[in-house]
Amino acid sequence: MNYAYAFLVATVVAAMSVCLPHNAEGKTRVKYDIREPKKAKSPKQLGDGEGALQISVRTQKQFTNTAIFYFVAVDDQGRDTDRVIRFERGAGVPFMGSNMIDEKQQIYRVPTGRYRPIAFTVACDQMPTAPGLVCTQGFGARYPTGFFAQGKTVFEVRSGELTRGGDFIIEYTGPLPAQNTSLLDVNASPAEWSIRWRESRGTADGFGSLRSNTAAVPETWHSRITCNARPEGVMLYIPFAC
Repeated sequence: MNYAYAFLVATVVAAMSVCLPHNAEGKTRVKYDIREPKKAKSPKQLGDGEGALQISVRTQKQFTNTAIFYFVAVDDQGRDTDRVIRFERGAGVPFMGSNMIDEKQQIYRVPTGRYRPIAFTVACDQMPTAPGLVCTQGFGARYPTGFFAQGKTVFEVRSGELTRGGDFIIEYTGPLPAQNTSLLDVNASPAEWSIRWRESRGTADGFGSLRSNTAAVPETWHSRITCNARPEGVMLYIPFAC
């Protein structure tokens, strides 16, 4: 899609606007240094000060636009820095075998550091930088969007090591639909979507020689999805239970 027609808007006003964040004390505006890590095919591609991060990013429901996940690096005191990494998951073409809802593990070259989720969105290329923003397109189309002003570290990337980050999902967090109800029939607001996490089922082929560590994600971030694979005949969403 053409991102020029998608905007982040504040839900409390009618006019389109983009809010800039403040730090925890509310005094200094933050300008984030956002980088998109490159994929790594072997440990030999890791540079100085880099580790390998194995991670999957996806959505529970199929959209027609790209989903973007943002993770901020935190310092030794647990405070956010201005360093942010982002990962994208394209919509694909479900009827041709590609989508954005199945787990897809990838390995990336990532600067060392401790990271936590800070934001996500579908369709908008701009990072949400404050609570209350929603990505909107055209007349009435509104997409899942979120910003987390604080939170605990979920994974640490160490130099020359493999970090198993797991499976991050933009997931519906509203009331659980009745059994056998399609998620496509749930009229969810953008605020009823958030990032959730599951353990990875993927293998890190070619990186087995590296020392590894695993993400430690607080239970509040854990996914409610119990399906390890999309059920046969379901094409456009992942149900909570199979």
